[in-house]
Amino acid sequence: MERVGSPAVSRDGRWVVVPVTEPAYDEKKEVADLWIVPADGSAKPRRITNSPLAARSPVWSPDGQSILYQAPSYKGAADAEANKKIAAERKDARSKVRAYDGFPIRRWDRWLDDTETHLFVVPSGGGAARDLLAGTQLVSQPGFAGATGEGSGDSLEPTWAPDGRSIVFVATTNRETAAYAPTSTGLFELAASGGEPRPLTTGHTSYAHPAFTPDGKSVCFRAGDEWGKIYALDRLACAPWPWSGQVTTVTPRFDRSVAEFAIAPDSRTLYLTAEDSGYVSLYSVPARGGNVTPVYGRELMMGTPFWENPRPWLDQSPIAYAKDFKTPILLSVGENDFRVPMNNTLEMYAALQRMRVPTRLLVWPDENHWILKGENSRVFYREVRDWMARWLK
Repeated sequence: MERVGSPAVSRDGRWVVVPVTEPAYDEKKEVADLWIVPADGSAKPRRITNSPLAARSPVWSPDGQSILYQAPSYKGAADAEANKKIAAERKDARSKVRAYDGFPIRRWDRWLDDTETHLFVVPSGGGAARDLLAGTQLVSQPGFAGATGEGSGDSLEPTWAPDGRSIVFVATTNRETAAYAPTSTGLFELAASGGEPRPLTTGHTSYAHPAFTPDGKSVCFRAGDEWGKIYALDRLACAPWPWSGQVTTVTPRFDRSVAEFAIAPDSRTLYLTAEDSGYVSLYSVPARGGNVTPVYGRELMMGTPFWENPRPWLDQSPIAYAKDFKTPILLSVGENDFRVPMNNTLEMYAALQRMRVPTRLLVWPDENHWILKGENSRVFYREVRDWMARWLK
């Protein structure tokens, strides 16, 4: 069964592009490409990429004529044919030894290999995709990589400039020093036609998640400097566009680290999330800078911290309603899912068993939040099908 990723809708709302992964019992035969389909379902989906490695994260150009996406590329590969040749050699290799000369060697639940994330552009109406970074001096640097976050992959976090003539993205050029020194990510601008990317930022400050204001006059991003510091915060900052190098910190006095952010349609207000006392809360701040004010948070919703009044928190805990459990439940959890700990599932399973509710538990030793491996996926969907057939007669 194919797995559909996050959709990207064209600005006119007429088309939707989605990454689709086609699992295979043999992992060597698994493919992931972009597909396009009319938003009204009036025609069948059409494949628009034929990538030897997984295509992901589609972004429409402002004029709707092109789609920007990310995909791995083998280091030094000049074009798609070179990537296909190297990919075939890797898949057919009899020895599976991993050899390393530098650092890092693994991340999250994956060993790193000799691929790096590149930016590609493909016409929305169909045609060959172009690797915008192949052959550039930037990707030839040993420390080149995208920004890392939750998960094993990296991302260049690209966004189109308002006029569609260039792309702003995030990259590091010193990842290879991670064993003995801090690393940082900078902002780069790349012409939509290709060429050497232009660094927009310098120094030790790390920049992430660039986003343009709807009026096209500014680009905003996260900025944080951890070099030589025990405690550092990610700030929210903006700069005029076209780029002049004049960066203004929007949250200079906010004593919390900015996580995600969004820009209001009128370009005058920024909304951001930040962790506060163990909870993720929502705040707002004027785009020109000023006081950061809370908008929403778990404590605001509950009216109090857990330790001051546990009752509203417990009222939302599923275990508090175990006496009413009657519906048969199929539970599934990956042992490597450290974001949603396995103990939560085991606690629910124990409660269901205590109430004698028909229950089945699937524990995947080699999966995390999603069941992704080919054979595991086959077993997972068979279990779901059998469970539904058993209880929905």
